[in-house]
Amino acid sequence: MLLKQVTIAVEGDGSQTFNFTYNGMKIVKVQGEGLQPELKRYFYTGNLITKIQHSNFGGPVVEEETFAYNASGQLITYFCKEPTENWAERSDFVYNADNTITRTTYDGSLASQTELESTYVLHLSNGEITEVDVNPGSTNITFTYAYDTKNNPFRNVIGYDKIYFALKTDELRDENVYASGMSHNFLSIRQMDSMGEITRTKTVANTYNSFNFPSTSINTIQWDIMTPPNNSSTVTTQFIYY
Repeated sequence: MLLKQVTIAVEGDGSQTFNFTYNGMKIVKVQGEGLQPELKRYFYTGNLITKIQHSNFGGPVVEEETFAYNASGQLITYFCKEPTENWAERSDFVYNADNTITRTTYDGSLASQTELESTYVLHLSNGEITEVDVNPGSTNITFTYAYDTKNNPFRNVIGYDKIYFALKTDELRDENVYASGMSHNFLSIRQMDSMGEITRTKTVANTYNSFNFPSTSINTIQWDIMTPPNNSSTVTTQFIYY
C-alpha cells in the first residue's frame, strides 16, 4: 500500500491537496493542487533517495535537498540550498555507540556553510525517534515523541527510512503534520524548555483503514502553555492510498 493523496486542512487557513506518484515502490513526485501548486521531484541512486527538487507553478527549482550516505547506507550529510537566494544549509550526522545520532547543522552561502546553527541529539528506540535534544548544554530545548503501533503512510516507500529523521527537527510546525515517524505515526509531541517545563504540545487522534494505515489524522497544537490563556490550532489530514 502506497500513499496516493493527502489533503491538509489548517484551521482558519483553508486546505491543500497533494498527489503522490511512484515508480514501483520508489516515490517519483509529489504534486500540489490549486492555484499555486508545489512540485517535489525525487531522485534515486539504487535504492537510496539522493535528491529532492522543489519548484512552484512548474517553474525553475527554488530549493534542492541532497543526501549523502556512507558505505553502510547510513545518511551522513544532508544539504539544502536555495539557488536564487545564495543560501544553503548543511547537516552532518554522527552515529553514536549509545544508539543516538548527533546532527550538527551549519548555515551559509551556496559555496560555504560555516556558521553553526544548531546541534541536535536524536534518541532512537526500535528505529523511531523518541527524543530530540536541541543545543544540549546551551538552550536545552527537548522534544519528546510518542507513537501508535500502526503503519506509517510512507512505510513502504523505498529509501524513506534512510532520510526521515533528516526532514524532522521541529514537528510542531503545522506544515509537517503529514510527515511522521519511520514505521509508525505520532500520537503526541511535547516541547520542553531547559527547566523541563512543557511549552508546546501536539496531540494526534488518528483513524485507520482495514490495513492499519491512517485514513484521517486530527492534530491539535498548543503553544504559550506557560502563559495562559494559551493558544491552539487544529490541522486535519486525510489520506487516500493506492
